[in-house]
Amino acid sequence: MNRTLIVAAALCGASLSGAQTVFYDNINGYSAWTGTSSYTLRGTGLSNPQWLAQQFTSSATGNITDIKLSVQHQNGSAMQSGTMSVFNDSGNTMSGSPIASVAFGASPTWDSTSLLTFGGLNIPVISGTSYWVQVNPSLTSDMGWRIVPGSANGNIAWAGNAASPPTYFNGPQAGMTVEGTAVPEPMSLGALGIGALGLLKRRRASSAGNRLR
Repeated sequence: MNRTLIVAAALCGASLSGAQTVFYDNINGYSAWTGTSSYTLRGTGLSNPQWLAQQFTSSATGNITDIKLSVQHQNGSAMQSGTMSVFNDSGNTMSGSPIASVAFGASPTWDSTSLLTFGGLNIPVISGTSYWVQVNPSLTSDMGWRIVPGSANGNIAWAGNAASPPTYFNGPQAGMTVEGTAVPEPMSLGALGIGALGLLKRRRASSAGNRLR
């Protein structure tokens, strides 16, 4: 295979394989969580239980592989557990059932610089489409989902227990980063294919010209 075709194949292969992409990020490297505000997350075995979810809009089409949340536990216990779920959006509300759920056994210490991180996910998303990420604490867990200072307002959902329908409101967004592998749009793939064909035709024309000399 000549060098031109190798380059064209490499370009197409790189586009098809995708690369690590940020679908949403309002943390942007922030880590000074000490003293910042938060949304309360409390299990149903405690007084005033509450779960919380917030909406985000994906900036690209692809698959989510990693989600990082500024969730930290408040009561000193090392085992503040719960479930993180991703829902489809239904007219700025959460759909009836999650498209993915992951249990966690512990969350970072209050006022630490650490984030609650979920890796190895495989959740398909579409560019320009909204989704919801929910944190539902276990029975006696007491946590907070910390709000990034200066955070823009967005759609929030909360409920006092798992059986209650959520209440929706517009409020400051808590910290969340959503990353994954982007999939090229069909038009982009078409443009790459046309480019590769153009390179091939140019190469063939050049070879034919050389034979006529």
